[in-house]
Amino acid sequence: SAPPAPPPALVEIMSLIEEEWTDGSAEADGYVALGACAAANLADVGCASLVADSGLLEVCAHLVAEAEDPAVLLYACSAVQNALADPGVAADVRVAAALRAVRLGARLARVAEMATAAGRGEADP
Repeated sequence: SAPPAPPPALVEIMSLIEEEWTDGSAEADGYVALGACAAANLADVGCASLVADSGLLEVCAHLVAEAEDPAVLLYACSAVQNALADPGVAADVRVAAALRAVRLGARLARVAEMATAAGRGEADP
């Protein structure tokens, strides 16, 4: 049988991110960051499996892979981290495949370099 439909709130968050992501404006980045922040908070308060099963975790992984806006990166990374703190999500082979598909490991290394440079007051490496 088909998996259950994701909760409407998660569908709304994904729609917000997907609609605004293509805009590219600073205002749109704010909405995308808001959606990623909501995903991070939901994953942190015991809803990590819902975030993963709904597809919202994969959306956030794509944001980590593609976003340049610092707030979007911060919240998308937080969403991924919070979701992966759940042992069930971390062990899910579908989640692992989705993260590999967007080359998340390589991107996280780049985000760490950017954060380190910013902390030192250096230009983006």
